[in-house]
Parts: sequence; structure tokens; C-alpha cells
Amino acid sequence: MMTDYPIRNRAFSLVEIVLALGLASFSMLAIFALVAQGQKTSREARLESVAAILAGKVTSQLRASAAWDTSDTNNYLGGSTLAQVASGATVTLTNYYDLNLSNVTTTKPEDRQFSMRTEVGPVSAAGLSSANAEVASALANLGNAGNTVFLNIEISYPALAPEANRSKRSFSSIITRTSKD
Repeated sequence: MMTDYPIRNRAFSLVEIVLALGLASFSMLAIFALVAQGQKTSREARLESVAAILAGKVTSQLRASAAWDTSDTNNYLGGSTLAQVASGATVTLTNYYDLNLSNVTTTKPEDRQFSMRTEVGPVSAAGLSSANAEVASALANLGNAGNTVFLNIEISYPALAPEANRSKRSFSSIITRTSKD
């Protein structure tokens, strides 16, 4: 004689399905948050790289011979020469750049991505900021001080954002010209 046993249907309960969906949703949220953070970090790194390249471009141009020539008016010195700055007052200029490192100071404001403030002045304890006082004292014995200037560059971005919401990077350098070409 054969007995008929009821066949049990195996399935997930509603509670198990809800728990599985909750765990999957939580995992997906964590993954999306990591992707968003990765994109933000990547963008910030790219902007920092562009800021460093821009600061290097300015420093290189000021170290070049053209910056010592009075005929070069686009030298971040407001038409002054480095020799004039080294023996006189500090010059401060603000320029704006796009992502291609093109100067867009005089063009449409919406093209401005980076704001760059350059400060060039004579090397002395009085001419350097208090943060650079050690550098000034170390340079007290520097020869040919008339051909030596300090350069402070502050780059902030995005340029159109309110001042409190900008990222800022600062670069400092001492530029000495040992001979005239």
C-alpha cells in the first residue's frame, strides 16, 4: 500500500526576500558612494595638477630672460622688470585661467576656472611674509641681492565660486638671476 505524502513546496518567505533586498540595496548604496567619492577625488587631483603646472609655468617665465627685459609687459610684474622689483616694492597681480592654462583675464568671466595671485618682491626680512622669515634670514648672506626676488603664487579654484568655497594652493620660490643675457 502506498501512502501519499504531501509534496512540500520549497520557497523563500517574504521576510527572507525583504532581508535579501535590504542587504543588496545597502551594498549598492555603499558602492555608489565609493564611485562618487572616487570621481570627486579624481577631479580634485586633476585640478591640483593643473594648479601646479600653472605655478610652474609662471615660475619658469619669471626665471627666463624675457622677464628681465623692460619690453616684455606680459611678465607677471605689471610691466616692471625683476631688477626693478628686486630693488623696490612688491608687485601683486591677479590673473584668471581656463583648464587649458590660457589666460582669460580679459575675456568672458564664465571661462575663468583658476584665479592666480602672484606676488613678487625684493628678498628681505621685511619683504617676505612672517611665514618666510626663516628663508629671509637664511638669505641674509646671499650675494647680488639686486637680482634676487621672492615669488608667492596663490591659485584658487573654481574662480567663480565664493571665496569660502574655493580650494587654494600656494607656491613660493626665490628667483635669482646670476648673469644678464
